[in-house]
Amino acid sequence: MTWNEAEYLDCLQSERRGYAWVMQHHGGLAPKEASEAALECYAYEPAEAPYRGLIFHDEAWHWAMLAIHGDRYVVEHPSWPIRHATTEPLSSQSTSASQHRGNTPRPLSKICARAPNS
Repeated sequence: MTWNEAEYLDCLQSERRGYAWVMQHHGGLAPKEASEAALECYAYEPAEAPYRGLIFHDEAWHWAMLAIHGDRYVVEHPSWPIRHATTEPLSSQSTSASQHRGNTPRPLSKICARAPNS
């Protein structure tokens, strides 16, 4: 996928907000820690980076829940939603990453691993 800088930055900010929200409300992080975790997970990637934006193939909810509960959270808690309804207003403030997602394979090496109390 080719991103123009404005689209990329808009998507990056949106996903950072969503990730921080989940880390704060479901992971128990303080607001500052949640923001730091989001910056760590969603680091800026320069335009020439070969896989720029690949992390956007899954939503912030998913990456945060992986960090909080581990990679089996979906199996161990099947009643939990894929995306929490209250994170939607955060991502609707700007272009949602889901609008840019394609059928990109899951980046196994890029799982945000900042869990609470880690």
